[in-house]
Amino acid sequence: MMFKNSLSGEVERFEPIRGKRVNMYVCGPTVQESFHIGHARTYIIFDSIAKYMGLSGYSVFYLQNITDIDDKIIKKAQDLNMDSQEVALKYASEYFGIMHELGVDSVNFYARATEYIPEIISQISRLMEKGHAYI
Repeated sequence: MMFKNSLSGEVERFEPIRGKRVNMYVCGPTVQESFHIGHARTYIIFDSIAKYMGLSGYSVFYLQNITDIDDKIIKKAQDLNMDSQEVALKYASEYFGIMHELGVDSVNFYARATEYIPEIISQISRLMEKGHAYI
């Protein structure tokens, strides 16, 4: 299997870091509006890659985040006179339903941003301490 390495710009043969174990992280949707075909394309492609790897003998762990807190979600909630988590839940539920209908089912775990706020803050702090981020 060949992939383009976005860091080097080279097309390289895929070699897992740990034997036959493959960990995939794919940035999931920010759930502030209805899902569309452009979004679906991304997740169909990564679902296909995960399934292909599994059929090729790899043990795949596929993690996808759900951004359920964001300025766009807060704005949408204000516009609709709703709580931001109600808005996020509405569109996340819609997303999961569409993914199910499309047969996109290889994600092992969905990480909701709101469940990892302390870890996100800690990671940002470490990046700032190293001069890799700023406010």
